[in-house]
Amino acid sequence: MRRLVMRLILLGFTLAVAVLTPFIVQAMEKPIIYFSFDNIKGDTVPDLSGNGNDGTMENNPKIVNGQFGKGLEFESSRVKVKASDTLTPDLFKEGMFTLVIWINAKRTGNAWQQIFRAGPAPNDTLFINSNGRLSWRGWVGAAWAGGMCETAPGVVEANKWTHATVVSDKKHFRVYVNGELSKESSFQE
Repeated sequence: MRRLVMRLILLGFTLAVAVLTPFIVQAMEKPIIYFSFDNIKGDTVPDLSGNGNDGTMENNPKIVNGQFGKGLEFESSRVKVKASDTLTPDLFKEGMFTLVIWINAKRTGNAWQQIFRAGPAPNDTLFINSNGRLSWRGWVGAAWAGGMCETAPGVVEANKWTHATVVSDKKHFRVYVNGELSKESSFQE
């Protein structure tokens, strides 16, 4: 089974949601996907990894200044990726991954907002709660695993840049906030 590492850098995220920059990497190999948001052409967000995983902006996210470079502000909008064979629906089931994001959340609107979702249901999803809680949830084996790895409330402050990372080593999920371990849980199957 091939080992995968996933890294997603979201350059901003306001809730309603602000700015994303995904960067997905295969272990010891070249990136699977990388969006900088500095090179958007029309509604296309080019995948700078060379794998053809270009994103298409839907419902007009606003191009804004992010934590680094440009980013997107989402309010009822998203960037959808038509995946090549390098970005499979089983990316998170097949091996290790790392998902890295920058969040600048307004923390308004629905109680739970998706920051990242890996495909249609069933899927793996990173949520932020209106109270500043991060929750990594996913479909593992044949069941929805609910709050697989969920932080305490308040780890993401409203209107302040926060660096968050989700890591899987196939045994544990870990959520780091601003470089500090915030939550660890066992892999649920």
